[in-house]
Amino acid sequence: MQRAVREAVVAAGLTKRATCHSLRFSFATHLLEDGYDTLHYVGAAVLGRRGVREHLRSLLGIFDIAAVDRDVLQRALDTKGFTDYEDAIVHEAAHSAGCNALATRDRAGFLKATMPVFQPIELLAVVAVRAD
Repeated sequence: MQRAVREAVVAAGLTKRATCHSLRFSFATHLLEDGYDTLHYVGAAVLGRRGVREHLRSLLGIFDIAAVDRDVLQRALDTKGFTDYEDAIVHEAAHSAGCNALATRDRAGFLKATMPVFQPIELLAVVAVRAD
């Protein structure tokens, strides 16, 4: 995939650096600008628009959403132990919101986290146990 992106960048004559990561980030940014978040976008593909809205309402009843503001971004810049700025933002937003844990597919990026880190499937298992 990375090679294909590099080849496409060269073929298109782009002068700015472009990677799989920047492509994903750009796509996510445009979704947010258009009023979609990643959960909504992926969920709508599987559940349809009505179904995803119902599931998102349920999730919002269970989970808190950590806001990202200027202070969070600044703390993420100053945070030690994170090599990826986006991971540092997630960590600092969760910390700022008083979260007990955070969920990510990239646990390796959060080795220095100051709270428990769950992969999504692990978080679902914890939620299922507490619901019983």
